[in-house]
Amino acid sequence: MEIERRSGNRLTEVAETLAHHYGQTENADKAFTYLSMAGSKSLSIYSLEEAEAHFSAAIALVAAKPHCASDQQIANVLVDYTLLENALGKNRNVVDIAERFAARLDKLGDSDQIVLIRHQKVFSLCFMTEFQAALAEQLKITRMAERLGDHRSMAYACASQILVSSAVAPKTVEQLEPLFQNALDAASRTEDSYIRSVVRWVIAIYEISRGKMKVARDIAEEMSAIGRQLNDPRPIGMGMGVLGWIALTSDDYEKALNYANECLRIAYTPQERMNALGVKGAALALLRRLDEAEVELTKIRTQLTELNWRYELLLTEPAFGVLAILNEKVGRGVRIIKSAIAALHRDGWRAAEDWTKLFLCEVYLEVMFPKEKPRLSLLLKNIPILIYILFVGPSSIESLVSQIRGNPQFDRNGHHIGRAEMILGMLYKGKKKHALAVAHLTAAKRIFAQLGQTPILARVEAALMELVQ
Repeated sequence: MEIERRSGNRLTEVAETLAHHYGQTENADKAFTYLSMAGSKSLSIYSLEEAEAHFSAAIALVAAKPHCASDQQIANVLVDYTLLENALGKNRNVVDIAERFAARLDKLGDSDQIVLIRHQKVFSLCFMTEFQAALAEQLKITRMAERLGDHRSMAYACASQILVSSAVAPKTVEQLEPLFQNALDAASRTEDSYIRSVVRWVIAIYEISRGKMKVARDIAEEMSAIGRQLNDPRPIGMGMGVLGWIALTSDDYEKALNYANECLRIAYTPQERMNALGVKGAALALLRRLDEAEVELTKIRTQLTELNWRYELLLTEPAFGVLAILNEKVGRGVRIIKSAIAALHRDGWRAAEDWTKLFLCEVYLEVMFPKEKPRLSLLLKNIPILIYILFVGPSSIESLVSQIRGNPQFDRNGHHIGRAEMILGMLYKGKKKHALAVAHLTAAKRIFAQLGQTPILARVEAALMELVQ
């Protein structure tokens, strides 16, 4: 073709045109080559819909004419295609495409491309909360990366291992530190901006799961700085999402809302936007901007359900429970939170399960010791559930907190343990058990102070002040 001949070493610039023209001919191998090239070009400039169209066409061509591409060419395409589908939140597509071509990829033996593809499969399985399948796949990746020995493969394998371990099969402190360091070192020795950001993101997620919010905050701020330095919006969006969740756990709902809005402003991919929408919806609910919260949470629930993105969905469900309660539907709100706890238990995601139990404890506390006199309408609509909570609330809180404090993944000086101590302190304060209340609130204050002055720290300090007056 004349366009191809004249373009010489500038074929990427005309890849779309060549893909179209060869697509009208019987020259399927050329069509595949230029569709792949056009897809990678579009992905590099975040033209995600165009990239997906080109890659999908290339895969459809292979399905129709299996010999139009070699196994190596297919692997090269799937590296970018699975990365793209993950960014679009299409987790099932990632798993399906990786499994559809598994036999052809296996023929290549050990390959860094296979590590990268399976890394995306592991992430997608985690996002669908299919953690055991993710763990089995991650073990294969780790063994392959160790055999290959190159920095890029090791960085991707470590990132997969960290994400899986944050949910199931958590590691000891002695295991974590070298794993984190190996991941950071390997990523820093590559020119791959994606993995340099993702390694930091999974470490931040793991630190949040442990309750080490200050460490996670520092990492998230570093990610944002890297993104600005590279002029790459993805690390900035990922960092903003992490900062939003940390602000939520610190009861700083205005700050969480600001992070979410900033992330939505700059985010290029649905993955970052959906994370930000979850933070935004939760923050609006907790700020009692109920109509806005209903809109945002319904939108994100619909999107996440369609994509089978249970990871984010289950983290967002407690906000729906809080929203229902603030709309004077206490029984429904409690059922939503309990349902999320049960789902997380079935998935084996104990850190998130116990984090959600903290929500339930705080709901019980608010019913037993309301900050304001309850409205008559609230009392009349919810008499059975309110009586139930008043009767079983104290023992339920003590039981739930005992389970939470027994979670070996939680750092003893971390935020989750701090919130558990605060809940016990507030419970004993309401029951007039002065010494116990002071002891637990003092422990909570010590932990929360690590993150600086936050609304949750101010809340504990105010309770302690009331006790000493």
